[in-house]
Amino acid sequence: DGVVLDAQRLSKESRVGLTIEAPLLPLSEEMKRYMGGCSEAEKAGLKMALTGGEDYELLFTAKREDRERIAEIAAKMKLRITVIGSVTTEASASSANASSNETPGVRVTDGSGKEVTIARTGYTHF
Repeated sequence: DGVVLDAQRLSKESRVGLTIEAPLLPLSEEMKRYMGGCSEAEKAGLKMALTGGEDYELLFTAKREDRERIAEIAAKMKLRITVIGSVTTEASASSANASSNETPGVRVTDGSGKEVTIARTGYTHF
């Protein structure tokens, strides 16, 4: 469905805000080749990775103090876990937050803290 749409659902159900740092998103080698270093392609590629679905990853939150223990468990199980953001109470100005007035919603940033506008948040099946 796309990580932004999944994050919106998580945010709404948990009544928390989430910040996703786009450059931390793990990308396949194919996506990296597609992006090819061009800034416009990079922007399009990251937005596609954030909203395109077919991500086959699990999105979850955990307390910061549990990171080391989670990393140990993941290493034992040979699982790769990537931190892509944080839980926050800060509201988003972007359209990724437009569907929910009940929670702070989801912010997507460019790595320098600047918010990235996401017009299409993901694929909805029904």
